[in-house]
Amino acid sequence: MLDNPTVLPTAPLSAKAPAGACPACGAHLGAAFCGECGQEARERLTTGLVVRNVASTVFGLNRGLLHTFLSLSRNPGRVVGDYVAGATVSYTNPVSYLLLCASITALLFTSFGGIEDFIRGFNEASSRAPVPTAADAVRRIAAHASIIVALVVPVTALFSWAVFYRSARNYAEHLVFNAFVLAQAALMVTVLDVLSRPVVRPDSTAGEAVGLVIGVMGAGYYAWAACHFFQQRVVGGLLRAAVVLLLSSVAYGLLAGLAVVLVGGITAG
Repeated sequence: MLDNPTVLPTAPLSAKAPAGACPACGAHLGAAFCGECGQEARERLTTGLVVRNVASTVFGLNRGLLHTFLSLSRNPGRVVGDYVAGATVSYTNPVSYLLLCASITALLFTSFGGIEDFIRGFNEASSRAPVPTAADAVRRIAAHASIIVALVVPVTALFSWAVFYRSARNYAEHLVFNAFVLAQAALMVTVLDVLSRPVVRPDSTAGEAVGLVIGVMGAGYYAWAACHFFQQRVVGGLLRAAVVLLLSSVAYGLLAGLAVVLVGGITAG
């Protein structure tokens, strides 16, 4: 006899659900996902499944990370066009993709000497900040580069929305475009920079020329994507994309500089 007749012992639904039934709600499970509650059909829980679920939750990796990268490399305008049209299942969420690429970019940037070049350039441009303070501040900012990128992308989307106003795209669509394309461009530029470092010294004339070429390639990629997604003629699209990138660079410089000054002041204090 139960001590409290109002409380009945319960068993997991999955233990009572017959074969072919959803373990969450008991409905008939005739596909990979339950048509009633959306529960995914799976076999016994394993360590690999737990790891995949965590990665999926954090980065959306179940939505074609490699497919997203390869598709953005081949035809970024089509990827963004598909995504804003509602074909999202094949692609990683743009915000997740942006933060993941920003984190990888920051890791490569700090691991292969890019941070030291940035510090040297910052010190040359600002004689008011002591070298150790500036260096420490820049390292702190580089460690949180994804935060700065996350702030810059909405601003860049505002610029592109204003510059490409005739495209009839709303701000949300510009936000998706810039999240995808800027993430891909930053990753590609950083990888090319890392690959060029064993060949030429970054502080040499040849290294500066290579850096310029890589920068132009990144800008060209953005312009190429913009021409396709916003359906622009080549010359007009290139000019408008150049304006957006110029404004975005100014915004990034202001945010990064402000962050360095603030963190530098905190470090000095």
